[in-house]
Amino acid sequence: MPAMNAPAANDPVRQFIARATRGAFPVPLVSTSYDITIKGGLANVVAKRVFRNSETLSIEASITFPLPVHAVLFGLEAKIGGRVVKARARAKAAARADYESAIDRGKTAVLHEELIKGVHMLSVGHIAPGTEIEVTAHFAVPLSCVDGNVFLRIPTTVGDIYGDSGLPDSDTLVHGGAPQAADLTVRCDCGMTALIGSTLVDGQGRIALNAPIVIEVKGWTAADVTGRRADGSAVALRVKPQPSGAGVIDAAILIDHSGSMAEPCSSGKGASKHAAALLGLSEASDDLRPGDKLHLFEFDDSAREIGHADHKSWRKTIRQLAGPDGGTEIGAALSFVAQHGKAADVLLITDGKSYALGVQTLAQILPRVSVVLIGDDSLEANVGHLAALTGGDIYVAGGTDVTSAIRTAIGGMRGVRDGKSAHQLRGGMIVEVLADASDGENDEAFGRAVGAYAASIAMLALGELNAGELAEAEGLVTHLTSLILVDEDGVDQEGLPAMRKVALPSPATHIRMSPPQPVRMYMDDGSRHSAYAAARSFADFEDDAGPPAARPVRPSSVKRCAAPAARYATPGASPSGHVRQNFSHGRSKSVVSVIKKWRHTPPDLSNLVGKIDWAAHGNALAAGDFSFLDSREGAELLRASEMSVVRRAARKAGISQVLLIIGLLARAEGSANRHASRVARVILGNIDDRDAAQVAARVGLAPFEANPAA
Repeated sequence: MPAMNAPAANDPVRQFIARATRGAFPVPLVSTSYDITIKGGLANVVAKRVFRNSETLSIEASITFPLPVHAVLFGLEAKIGGRVVKARARAKAAARADYESAIDRGKTAVLHEELIKGVHMLSVGHIAPGTEIEVTAHFAVPLSCVDGNVFLRIPTTVGDIYGDSGLPDSDTLVHGGAPQAADLTVRCDCGMTALIGSTLVDGQGRIALNAPIVIEVKGWTAADVTGRRADGSAVALRVKPQPSGAGVIDAAILIDHSGSMAEPCSSGKGASKHAAALLGLSEASDDLRPGDKLHLFEFDDSAREIGHADHKSWRKTIRQLAGPDGGTEIGAALSFVAQHGKAADVLLITDGKSYALGVQTLAQILPRVSVVLIGDDSLEANVGHLAALTGGDIYVAGGTDVTSAIRTAIGGMRGVRDGKSAHQLRGGMIVEVLADASDGENDEAFGRAVGAYAASIAMLALGELNAGELAEAEGLVTHLTSLILVDEDGVDQEGLPAMRKVALPSPATHIRMSPPQPVRMYMDDGSRHSAYAAARSFADFEDDAGPPAARPVRPSSVKRCAAPAARYATPGASPSGHVRQNFSHGRSKSVVSVIKKWRHTPPDLSNLVGKIDWAAHGNALAAGDFSFLDSREGAELLRASEMSVVRRAARKAGISQVLLIIGLLARAEGSANRHASRVARVILGNIDDRDAAQVAARVGLAPFEANPAA
């Protein structure tokens, strides 16, 4: 993976990291619990999170977390001030627009989105000072079966991920947060449950969230489960182990040997992911038969063809595999496999910790793809989605389970190759929606889980429009729909909420690295935005120091940008008369002299893009206060505000010249930072796009044509 050069000591990003890692803000997530009911082959999971605002200003808490790639989230509610508000499903863009509108109006709101398949984000906006909000989500997921062992696995954290997620900094997965634990309640009517890594007493336990929740169901017995769709009609599901096939294997086997594969499989001492994969491949030799054809590849930053093998030469062939090193270019490796053979199946063995694959494009050029995902910190998201789109399956394993998972996956490739079958492969299980279902589930909550999961399978056969309508009707979180609730009856909060990203705990298997490598997942494109994202990823550590004193900002100034909440927030106000007393930061040279020195060069604000912590300073900036900038950066901002083109555009929009420049800076960051987008919306609400674009071009900011999406 690419390394990042260490910033200079006076770099604002490094200064922000240093401040953030000392515990800048209290962590707003104060408790987590899971209530799990298992019937037949399906689990209904109720996840409850309590958020508390211990600060003196309104905040927005957000957390991005993994879910099983085959899970279906179908319900959301929040307890706010003793009242319970239920969410409804809306088209994804409409739900986000409703949420942003609520934030602008000072309303408490909760939004649950699927960012990519298997990665979700929960946002809780406008948590009032000194209050708690309890958010409850419901999701259904089938059990998995590997080598006859039946279990439920819920991922809780992910380590460093290779590549660019394409998500705004405020949305992407981040780890390194304070240790967290969850209370667990498990009920099961189809076998005896055992909590791997801890103990259940009368169905209850507590587990650290630095490793997945794994519940084994011993003596499991299959049974159909019944429920009801949103329209009240009955539905039934059958979940059963995938039977062994009798066909020959014709497969390309692709092994990940990137640097992250050197990490241990699980939190206990043991083999690395790569060593466990090699052992599993060696043991799978015993399952091969005459006529089986295997084509072996490996990859890190690039892919390499190892060669062809049959049941006799397989062990000799795998001895040519190299040790872990480099990055995780999964997409390029899969394309390489597609170009170097016509196998009927592809088996990918990886920890999945890469954003570097275009799932939809690869699904068009590859045959059935199955995945063995290795490690407690593995990421199901993209590779699991690819498996589902091509009719393959995904097996998730850690520690001693890796060999069984690889043997089960290779055996599964002997089955019928029909990605469009009504039978959906789910972790070694086949999930089928039954045609006849006379009686609904007595347990209404579990029956709703059955109906929601059946609807998610039905969506696979529908076009986008009909699939979206079904998801809205059933209340599902999907790539088309989100769940949104707004507390219209609550007390309005003034201003914009300060953003507080909750970082997941680092996985127990995570190898501590020297700074700044723990955030290398942001550094692959070398952009300034990536450097800023690195700083932001540290923002949620907690210590005894408590939050820093907040600069008071008149709330009305955020709702009415023209209000004189700061010296430069009033239309027509000129900064020149105040700079000596207000912006020197104790330096010997005043800002005015700096402006004179630069008077013959055009202003360039591009160097400020990526350096402003909008979550911490957004409210102050919206009021025209930029005193946290160093003198040179502040002087450049002031100099840009003095341009005649800025003066004309600001006068026309009815805002101050400085606010116009701040708004354009926020807009330049809007696609990568939601709080910056909100600041831009507040400040630039009345400005003509053509005027804004003209000013942006004159001050060194990228041109634009329309307001950025919220």
